[in-house]
Amino acid sequence: MKSGLNRSLQYWFAISIFILVVISAVSYTFITNLLASSSLVDRSNTVILKLEKMMSVMKDAETSQRGYILTDQDDFLLPYKDAHRNAANLLNQVQQLTASNLYQQHYLAMAKRLLNNENHLLASMIQKEQVRDTIFVDDLRLGKSMMDSLRKAVSKMENQETEILHLQLKDLNRYTSLAPIMIIITSIAAVTVSLLFFLNISKGIDEKETMQKLLESKEKETAEVNLELAAAIEELRSLNEEYLASNESLNESKQNLLTLNNE
Repeated sequence: MKSGLNRSLQYWFAISIFILVVISAVSYTFITNLLASSSLVDRSNTVILKLEKMMSVMKDAETSQRGYILTDQDDFLLPYKDAHRNAANLLNQVQQLTASNLYQQHYLAMAKRLLNNENHLLASMIQKEQVRDTIFVDDLRLGKSMMDSLRKAVSKMENQETEILHLQLKDLNRYTSLAPIMIIITSIAAVTVSLLFFLNISKGIDEKETMQKLLESKEKETAEVNLELAAAIEELRSLNEEYLASNESLNESKQNLLTLNNE
């Protein structure tokens, strides 16, 4: 019985470990996917924000340049001085964030080229103003055309990233909505396994106690039978002794009769 109980314990312990491993694997996969989706959502939001900030920097640079041309005041050039470096840094950061997206890399290369051209044009018009050279309307139109092209390239990238973001949000929402269900399922599974384990062990213990009581009862009956057999053997021994004594007495009587007859 002890061996059977041990086997039962080992069997249910193995099942518990197996279910625990399955639950852990599923939970790990679920949490990993949830974190990955959240990270991708953050990445897309960061890309969009950096692109918008880059365009804002270039708009400030363009406004700064126009203000200087109109007023010939150097303080208007303050936003312009670091504009190209800041915009280029933002595009480099976007390039790192979208390294695996060939579509984004194509438009990033285009945006960098337009950014450099726009910077050269702004610098040339500022230089013309500084030397009092004539700035033609075509120069302004060319600057506007470059900004429009840069804006279109950035818009393509933002639209692409927005589409990706929508898909990532859908995945994130799905994993988020499944989280309570996952928690309930794992909790039910854990409670069920614990309950089955407890019931099986209780059953084994009850069976062991029943067999122990039965064994004790059998031992008691055997002891009582042994006592009865011992009493019967003792009684038979007494009867045998009485028989032997009677037999000896009978032999003596026979011997006495023979002696009398001979006389």
